[in-house]
Amino acid sequence: MKYSITAAISAVLLLASTLAAQVNASYLGQVPYTEDLSDIWGWHNPLDGKEYALVGVFNGFSIADVSDPTSPVALHFVPGDNSIWRDVKTWGHYAYVTNETGGGLLVVDLSGLPGSISTSTWTGGSLGYNTAHNIFIDENGIAYLCGSNGALGTLFLDVDANPLNPPVLGSYTTRYVHDLYVRGDTMWSAEISDGIFSVVDISNKSAPVLLATQATTSDFCHNIWVSDDASWLVTTDEVSGANIDAYDVSDLSDIRRLDTWQSNPGSGVIPHNVFILGQHLLTAYYRDGVTITDATHPDNMIQTGFYDTSPFSGDGFNGAWGVYPYLPSGNLLVTDIEEGLFVISPSYVQASYLRGVVTDSVTGIPITGASVSIVGSPDEGAAFTNIAGQYATGTYAPGTYPLRIARFGYLTKEISGVVLSPGVETLQDIELLPLATFALNGQVLDSVTGMAVPFAHVALQTTDTVLFGMADASGSFSFIGILPGNYIAYAGKWGYRSSRRPPQSLDGTSGSLTLTVNRGWYDDFLFHFNWTAEHTASAGLWERGTPIGTSNGPSDSNPYFDVFDDFGTACYQTGNGGGMAGTDDVDNGTTTLFSPVFDLSAYGDPRIAYEHWFYNSGGSGTPNDSLIIRLSNGSTTATLETVVNGDPFESQWRKRDWRVQDFLPATSTMQFSVYTADFVSSGHLVEGALDAWRVYDAAATATPGVAIDVSATQPCAGTAVLFEDASTGFPITWHWEFEGGTPAEAFVPNPEVVYPAAGVYDVRLTVYNGEGTASLVLDNAITVVDSLLLALASAPSTTGSDGSAIVEDVTGGTPPYTYLWNDPAAQTTKTANGLAPGEYTVSVTSSEGCSASGTVVVTGVVNGLSSVNFAQAVQLAPNPFSNEVSISLTLGFAELWQVVDATGRVMETGVLLPGKSTLQLGTRWPAGTYHFVAYGSSGFLGAIPLIKMLP
Repeated sequence: MKYSITAAISAVLLLASTLAAQVNASYLGQVPYTEDLSDIWGWHNPLDGKEYALVGVFNGFSIADVSDPTSPVALHFVPGDNSIWRDVKTWGHYAYVTNETGGGLLVVDLSGLPGSISTSTWTGGSLGYNTAHNIFIDENGIAYLCGSNGALGTLFLDVDANPLNPPVLGSYTTRYVHDLYVRGDTMWSAEISDGIFSVVDISNKSAPVLLATQATTSDFCHNIWVSDDASWLVTTDEVSGANIDAYDVSDLSDIRRLDTWQSNPGSGVIPHNVFILGQHLLTAYYRDGVTITDATHPDNMIQTGFYDTSPFSGDGFNGAWGVYPYLPSGNLLVTDIEEGLFVISPSYVQASYLRGVVTDSVTGIPITGASVSIVGSPDEGAAFTNIAGQYATGTYAPGTYPLRIARFGYLTKEISGVVLSPGVETLQDIELLPLATFALNGQVLDSVTGMAVPFAHVALQTTDTVLFGMADASGSFSFIGILPGNYIAYAGKWGYRSSRRPPQSLDGTSGSLTLTVNRGWYDDFLFHFNWTAEHTASAGLWERGTPIGTSNGPSDSNPYFDVFDDFGTACYQTGNGGGMAGTDDVDNGTTTLFSPVFDLSAYGDPRIAYEHWFYNSGGSGTPNDSLIIRLSNGSTTATLETVVNGDPFESQWRKRDWRVQDFLPATSTMQFSVYTADFVSSGHLVEGALDAWRVYDAAATATPGVAIDVSATQPCAGTAVLFEDASTGFPITWHWEFEGGTPAEAFVPNPEVVYPAAGVYDVRLTVYNGEGTASLVLDNAITVVDSLLLALASAPSTTGSDGSAIVEDVTGGTPPYTYLWNDPAAQTTKTANGLAPGEYTVSVTSSEGCSASGTVVVTGVVNGLSSVNFAQAVQLAPNPFSNEVSISLTLGFAELWQVVDATGRVMETGVLLPGKSTLQLGTRWPAGTYHFVAYGSSGFLGAIPLIKMLP
């Protein structure tokens, strides 16, 4: 999905609704090309002030005049070898152009522009230079050619000494360099194949010295750029859903990652090239176009603008290849692979920053993994706390917002009225109230005999976590330290079909949990049922886990997901290290996965079904590896199938189903295996995967019998309902129809459906098992209850008396309602009494389990002046302010006042005399968030926030 604005946020960011694909960036002009584009650079002629775009084209090199940005025009074209990759940089009035196909280094003299250009080629004489992936030229006129002819490494050329025939000063051959940045005597190299960046001392160009290395978050470091003061840098990893990483490199013995940022999280969009301009990052972000990110605080990078050049969305190598942000005009030059050259006018605004610490309100211990959301901001997204409980986030749209803070095991909290201002870092520490834990006991039983299933595997799943356990010899299990919530329970064992119990609320009063399983042979790899592996390969060995996807160009090599219609997210795959396609694929040998032994002697007509994945590409010569799936009965082994390169289902999950008796007799000692290999020194990419494995008896499965399990027949509006196919006869296709639901249809066995509106709805399921079709309609099966709405009120605390908060009214759901306040006593009644001044949150739950929360403020009264009417007695002008603020107070008695900063430090203090007083404050304060605090003779009166912006 593309990022878009749906409403005007402020005068600074007001945009027409037709410009949904841009924020703080506007279109000026465009030059279309018939061939695909690659990288971009710019050149400014100091003699006449004209500006030019230097454009890499698939079949050559183009120069466009962008001096009139609304009417850019292509002036000159230099044909060259066809190449997807061209890169260009400048020194003086010369442009230097590389490509990865051939022809050497193209040198273009730009001094005759706009009328003419002249060209020459450098090959290094006996050196035999022919190709390079990339080029960088430092402030001293030293050019660095990355990936030169492969074996030549990164060449160092002095183009300042001789622009047309530069001498070679040295090279770096330790690892392949994909892109780099140089300042002074330090080279920062993006070493994509190794997933790292390196720091290299090149003071002696003939003998580079490696100083440090650092792995990047997706192990595919594509490009790198260093801050003006060289204290931090940013990198991109060119893989789906990867990050822009920021690293503190002020101490090379302790390189630390400061922050990661990505455009459109969850969309899979790929970052390509990032540059630093002052405090902002400019990134060519493939299918998201060009993005602008405020990196004033490198540990809290905030997107402040973008212009989407591409009609494509999500994962894929289309769209914006490069961006050049350094023209004197300030205009951006962007090359979109398919759409041509764009000239964009950016607006560089400062974000509004927010950071703080989230702690447990009882123990004071920092909470890891809590989500903090700026509710209602156009770029709303959750920031998560680190191991120290710290979070950092922000927005490009200043305003006053509520915050929502959530963590499994804690009562969700909302804080209203948080003021976020441009260039200001607001500090907001948060305490969350922990929920009480309990112990959960249960037993796993055979669904037919009712007997205990010893040593069965058990799992409890919430939206935040999965807890695994195992039953004892009597089939009994126990979990301790369980937090209240909705849990899906799973049970399974080799020799049984794993089962799932729909979500149910567990809070310590639910009693014992009974889970049942049917006999059979099934494994979706949610549990570990002791499959084994043998191998001679050096990498890419079979392992069980949630897939970490890898891609080779437009093709997925390792899957990004397991199959969608089984339990859990795990499968078996050959290597799961992530990174690039060749990071953890099968290398130089074989790897074979074996199932445990299983008994088919009692089956009338056994069949084996599963889904597999295979990918084979790259390397030397035609890929010739294979995935071979075999079945053994203890004495004979048969091949079920052999999958090879070029298979029409390559690089995707494929369902397979085989009749055992077509291959060999069924016995009590059956074993299933999956073999794959990478022939030694071929260098081919080889990836395999297996999931959703099961056995069924075709002799016992005529027309299926349809049955449906549902997690809730009276759900709350807007909540998810889990439907499960409980049919007999082993269906292989499903068609669900949900009246009033979203989605309205589903084609998997266990869909989740949301009902947005109250009402009574039908459900229909049609299944097919290869022998026949059957349908079931449940009339009026789902009764959706209105979601809860709360009306809250409070009574203030007075001298000698504490206040109260009350839920005045609840609409929606069905009584009786339960209440839980987040006050220290955790009161559970409609009215919470004995409350000191402050903010309180109540959670209300109906008999159906619908819940809602709300926040109310209990004020204090001192000498007849409450903290509410205190705000009415204080006038601030202007607020926010940049230089000085005037504070006028109309109070009938003497008061003590203070101004404190976000850390609690007192900035100024004084005493106000009766009557109207005016203060002029703020001239010496740094930009930030402050509070004007007043006290009466009996204590605290109130506090008013003050925001000082940069002048």
